[in-house]
Amino acid sequence: NNVLDSLVFPLNLTDEAGAPQNTDEMLADMWAERLEYPFPDRTRLSSVAQYASYSSFDIATAKSSYLSFLNDMLLTFAELTDPEAVAEIRPHVDDPDWTFTKLAVELDYPKAPEGKANPLNLLARIPLPVYVTTSFYGFMERALAEEGRQPVTHVCFWDGQVPNDAVRFYPDPNFKPDPTTPVVYHLFGYEEVPSSLLLSEDDYMEFLKSIARDRANTSRPIIPSYLRDHLSNSSLIMLGYRLPDWDFRMLFRGVIPLYIETQRYKSLAIQLDPRQQNGIADVSKAEQYLHTYFTKANFAVILDDVISFVDKLWNKWDRWRQGQP
Repeated sequence: NNVLDSLVFPLNLTDEAGAPQNTDEMLADMWAERLEYPFPDRTRLSSVAQYASYSSFDIATAKSSYLSFLNDMLLTFAELTDPEAVAEIRPHVDDPDWTFTKLAVELDYPKAPEGKANPLNLLARIPLPVYVTTSFYGFMERALAEEGRQPVTHVCFWDGQVPNDAVRFYPDPNFKPDPTTPVVYHLFGYEEVPSSLLLSEDDYMEFLKSIARDRANTSRPIIPSYLRDHLSNSSLIMLGYRLPDWDFRMLFRGVIPLYIETQRYKSLAIQLDPRQQNGIADVSKAEQYLHTYFTKANFAVILDDVISFVDKLWNKWDRWRQGQP
């Protein structure tokens, strides 16, 4: 989520110590301010969402409230540079079909840094059959469509409840993905179905319990058969995750080990170089820890930022398909 958020909210903010602030932490802090969150961990979205679920709102309303908050923030920031566009859009944002994705696209987001290609479009050009995302938004689907492909959206209904108006996002048991109609699988929920979002600490715990119980389910599993097969029999690339984040922990220590019975194919974890991060007391020890942590799960660590890595990945694949070294 953080990489996508940084492409949609192109801000260069710092914390009280002057260190660059991650976009997801900045947004959590702003939501905490709006909710009058009383605790010090204001930059942890899961903690702020937990508070919202038990104080200001019920659980379902808290999730919808967060999506509305994102819309408000995007309009507020966009107004600083393009007030005319925001004035034209504002009357429509409360319409049911105006998701955060649609609003961002209308405002010409997400945007890659100047001189860089949009990493989502580069990923969409590689003919993969399955894209697993923990993002709530539809930007990957849009990128695939822009590249002439026909994406299918599937959502993980981890609580076992599939709303009537969301049945189209629940895969048929016999579904088989292919590169011409690639699947974008929203593992942690999707904006068009707010109840599916993993947002609070309780959500993450319930998600983990649900998929653990679901492991032996072969009839109508929460994690569909095709995705289980791809997790078990493919090389994986983890993009945009930070070790302390809940989404990384649930994915790396929860979902992946549960659905891989044997030694998996060598996979890649893209991590920002400790030299490019503030607050690292010992760079060499940080690097050693990253390599040790991921190697035990048969992941190789590549120290790079996501945008640069995806650009290199696309160029290598493009040369390969043309028979070039």
